[in-house]
Amino acid sequence: PASGESVNKSLGGKLDQNQLRTLAGGDPNTAPLDDLDFWTNHYKKLSGHSVTGKGAMNTSKLNDIVSTLNGGGRVTVGVAGSGNVGHSVVVQSVYLQTVQKVNGSISRTVMYKVMDPGTGTFRNIPFSKIIGNVWHIKP
Repeated sequence: PASGESVNKSLGGKLDQNQLRTLAGGDPNTAPLDDLDFWTNHYKKLSGHSVTGKGAMNTSKLNDIVSTLNGGGRVTVGVAGSGNVGHSVVVQSVYLQTVQKVNGSISRTVMYKVMDPGTGTFRNIPFSKIIGNVWHIKP
């Protein structure tokens, strides 16, 4: 629900995570939400936004994420949370990190700057850290 609140408010909405959690049901301390159910049923219903999802392993096209962001939409991705529970973060931007070592070898990695609504902080993650679904939300 925290990612839903963040996305909604960034698109000019007024939903908060309590409203989203109430609709989804369950105890936030003991009952993690299924992201498919949350984004396609609960968030979509309350916000009226268009929501499409892809499994992380099917999101090989970086252009999909960049296109959504450039078009004014938002993207959330699933990353590892605590224990066996996944966690949703919101993509802020995508960039190519280039590192040149002392020996001259060069490596490039696609990186995602994400906002973690659980902590309110930003961090950079490589694609390999995306373990859950990728959700595209458009107004």
